[in-house]
Amino acid sequence: MNDPLVEFASLFKERENKTQEPFVIGTVIDLSPLTINDGENILLTSEDLIMASGLQASLIVGNKVIMIPSNSLNLYAVICKVG
Repeated sequence: MNDPLVEFASLFKERENKTQEPFVIGTVIDLSPLTINDGENILLTSEDLIMASGLQASLIVGNKVIMIPSNSLNLYAVICKVG
C-alpha cells in the first residue's frame, strides 16, 4: 500500500518540475479579427491575447511577434514585434 503523504508530495514535485518556454514567437495571419499562429495553435485577440499598448495598430499580416504564455497556456501577452 502506498503512503498517501508520499503520493501527495510527489504531486507537488511533478507540478514544480514542468518546463515551459519563456516566450513564443508567433506570426500574424489576419488583422480583423487579429489572429496569430504560434506554430501549433491559432490565437484570437478577444480570447487568448493581451496586447502591449499601441502594438496592434502597427501590425501587418506576416509580422512576427514575441508572446509570453501564462502558466496555464490559455492566455498570451503579446509584448513586441520582431524582424
